[in-house]
Amino acid sequence: MSITTALNNAASGLNASARAVQVVSSNVANALTEGYAARQLELSASTLGGVGSGVRVAAVTRQVDPVLLGLNRDAGAKRKPATQRLNSGNGLRQRSACPAQGSRRRCQRWKRR
Repeated sequence: MSITTALNNAASGLNASARAVQVVSSNVANALTEGYAARQLELSASTLGGVGSGVRVAAVTRQVDPVLLGLNRDAGAKRKPATQRLNSGNGLRQRSACPAQGSRRRCQRWKRR
């Protein structure tokens, strides 16, 4: 192994370590953030012509519990249609014109309904 290969191996290890520190610091900073899922760094060996040439970052994966994620999605799906109905009715009244020509007071009463 030449000195260049050894230095390249060391540099790839330092780059992977720096990325690991970034992932850990992001996990710590967002630990109390609602909806944040911790990330995990996956490393793999890098080879060039059958000879080891350091390490590389294979992936940064999000750690989630599929059961909790499914329950959260179900709860959101049950809540959303009622909210949409409520909001769509309010928006319709605000955008609508008065139902009939007439006094201003009649128009205001219609919009309050």
